Amino acid sequence: MARHKRRVVLVAAVALGTASGCGLIFNYSDYEDQPSSTGGGAGDASIDPAVGGGAGAGGTAATGGGGGSAGQSGQAGQGGSSGAAGQSGEGGASGFAGQGGTGGAAGQGGAGSAGAPGDGGDDAACTKGSCPDYQGCIEGKCQPVKRVFITSDSNGLQGNGVGGITSANETCLAYAVGVSLMPPGNFKAWVATSEGSPSQWTVNDPSVWYVLIDETPVAHGWAGLTSGTLLHPIDMAVNKSAWPNKCVWTGAKADGTPGSSDCTGFTTTSGNGTSGSSSAIDSTWSISIPFDTCANKCQLYCIEQ
Repeated sequence: MARHKRRVVLVAAVALGTASGCGLIFNYSDYEDQPSSTGGGAGDASIDPAVGGGAGAGGTAATGGGGGSAGQSGQAGQGGSSGAAGQSGEGGASGFAGQGGTGGAAGQGGAGSAGAPGDGGDDAACTKGSCPDYQGCIEGKCQPVKRVFITSDSNGLQGNGVGGITSANETCLAYAVGVSLMPPGNFKAWVATSEGSPSQWTVNDPSVWYVLIDETPVAHGWAGLTSGTLLHPIDMAVNKSAWPNKCVWTGAKADGTPGSSDCTGFTTTSGNGTSGSSSAIDSTWSISIPFDTCANKCQLYCIEQ
């Protein structure tokens, strides 16, 4: 039987793609010792010597291997990573190499959720009337305050009508209660006599703001109130009505110490008493007329404690 000497040299080149997998390429040359078919056996010799044996049947040609299956596509990457490339198909015997799998699509990372809004702190912006009780909106933020107002007696009080320090304090409290001032407060009259004076008051919070009923600043702290210079006149009544240019019985200097006269402890209409002006921001807010006549009709300043 004839044999074909063939030499086989197989050259494989592998090409890898970032997302397209890989493939195999076969080149063939110089075939050796590869039977295309095993030929049929020789025919049996005839009994009759005159007749030769029949020719053997030709062998069937070898069939090449089927092509390899295509590689599977890579899975999508998680969190934005590219998907892995598909595995390349394995070449069949003498067949075509499998086609490389297609790279998976890149996964998309989810967008971060928005952060929760921060809580407003003590310095958060405010408006008048928006602050908690006993605080006012001063310089854009809520701060502790004490309220001040002027009495609004349509007829005014003569010197004896003040009735001394205790009676004056009761008058201030009656005004606050009369309008249901909220939150309620403890008020004293800015009045000085031989019984005592505002300079002797116990001040628990020296840095508190003194404000009108509508939160308009009058003075910053006790030092500001007694400095002789106010930020705004005390010219607003407890019901927020304006009362400028009024005389006010005080018997006191701007620093809260006793003034020049006090209508004998504000118990008489004879003699003289010290009065201030509700339109002033200098020291005359408390001592405008050192010796005013006690028969005059004036108002009172009320200061929250």
